[in-house]
Amino acid sequence: MQTQFKRIVLVIQFLLFSIFLASCSDNLSPSQGGGQSQTATNTLNQEFRVALLIPMGSEDTETANLARIFEQSTQMAIDQVSPSPIVLNVYDTKGNPQDAYIAAQQAISDGTDIILGPLYSDSTRVIAPLANVSRIPVFSFSNDSRIASGYVFSLGQTFENASERIVNYLISQGYTRTIIVQADTISEIRGAEVLTQAAQVAGMELIQTITYEYSQPGGLKAVEEIALAIEADKPDVLLFTGNPAGAVPLILEILNDRGITNDIVVAGIERWDTPSSTLQLNGLQESIFPKFDPNQSAIFSNRYKYYYGEAPHSLAAIPYDGIIVIDALVKRGQDGTITLNEIRNTDELIGAYGPFQINPDGTTKRSLAVFKIQDRKVVVVDQAPRTLQNQPSIDGPEDLTIAPIQNLPLN
Repeated sequence: MQTQFKRIVLVIQFLLFSIFLASCSDNLSPSQGGGQSQTATNTLNQEFRVALLIPMGSEDTETANLARIFEQSTQMAIDQVSPSPIVLNVYDTKGNPQDAYIAAQQAISDGTDIILGPLYSDSTRVIAPLANVSRIPVFSFSNDSRIASGYVFSLGQTFENASERIVNYLISQGYTRTIIVQADTISEIRGAEVLTQAAQVAGMELIQTITYEYSQPGGLKAVEEIALAIEADKPDVLLFTGNPAGAVPLILEILNDRGITNDIVVAGIERWDTPSSTLQLNGLQESIFPKFDPNQSAIFSNRYKYYYGEAPHSLAAIPYDGIIVIDALVKRGQDGTITLNEIRNTDELIGAYGPFQINPDGTTKRSLAVFKIQDRKVVVVDQAPRTLQNQPSIDGPEDLTIAPIQNLPLN
C-alpha cells in the first residue's frame, strides 16, 4: 500500500511539473513522449540538426556516466519542447580535445546546424576555429567564461555568476571589507580573478588576497597567514574560491577552533554542501554560498527520476537548458535559422533550475539563491529571483532538510 501511494504521489508531481512549465513559457509544452525518440515532431517543416558532443567513450567511468546522463537530459528536454524541428545526433568526444575535434568535424560534415557541447574547456577551445570558420554556433557545457567568443557560447555555471550573486548579497547586508583566500590551482586562481572584479564593481574593499599551496601542509600554512591578516586588518568577510574537496574544511576547522572567525562572515563561491558530511563540521557553521533554487531543483530532479528511474547529476541541467534555448531561438526565427545576434539577445527563459539567459558576452546567467549552513543543515537566507530582472527578496530562512534536494557535486 505504501509503495502504491508513493507512485501516485510521483505521478501527481510529474503532472504538476508539466503544468508549471507550460505556464512559464510559450515555448514549452507538456511532453508527448517517454524519453525514447531522438527526433521531435517537426511542425516547422524543416529539420534543425543539433549535434550533441559528449565523452561517451571516456576511459574515466564517472565521465562516461556523466555523458550518459547528459544524453538522457537532452532527450528529456527535446520531449518537453515537442513539437519541435530539432533532430538530435550524438557524437563521442571520448573526453579529450583530439577526439572532440574529430567529432565536431564530422558533425559539421554531416550538416549540423548547431553543436551542443563539448564538456570541457580545452576541447571547446580546440573546436572553436572549426565553428568560427563554418559559422556553426557552439553551446559548450564548460563553465569557463573565457571560451565565449565568436560562435562559441558557455552554458556552464560561471564564476562570474556566482561571484556577483554572493558579493551583492554581502554588500546588501552591510559587509564591505574582505580578504580573498585561494589555492594555487588554475581553477581557484581564475575564481579569485573573477571574485576580485565582482568585489570592485560592487564597491567592496579588497584588503588582500592570500594564496596557498593546494595541499595539507599548504592549508596549514594558510591558517597562520589568515590569522595574522584578520588580526591586523579586521575584515568583516573571508571569501574562499575553493570547495570542500580541497583544504577549505581543514582551514576553517582550525580557524574556528582558535576562535579566529567568530566575528566575521565566511563565504564561498562554490557549493559547500557536498559531500553532506561537510555540514557536520564546526568550521563551516554559519558560512554562506550560492546555489540554484532548491524548489526548481527538486522539480527537475523528480521529473528526471520519473523518466529514468534515477537521480540526475546536478550538471544534467546544463544540456537541458541548451535544448530549451535552441528550441526557443529556432521557433522565434523566420526561416528556421539562428544568427549570432539572436543568440546574444535571447529572451529570459525557464530552465531546469529556474530563470536563465544568454548574456551578450556569450556566457549564461542563472538565478541563484544564497544558502547558509546552520545547525548542521542547509537553509536559504536569500531566495533566488523569480526573474533575472529583479533583485531577490528575503522571506526568511527556509529549512532544506524538509525537501528532497539532491546533494550532488557541481564541478
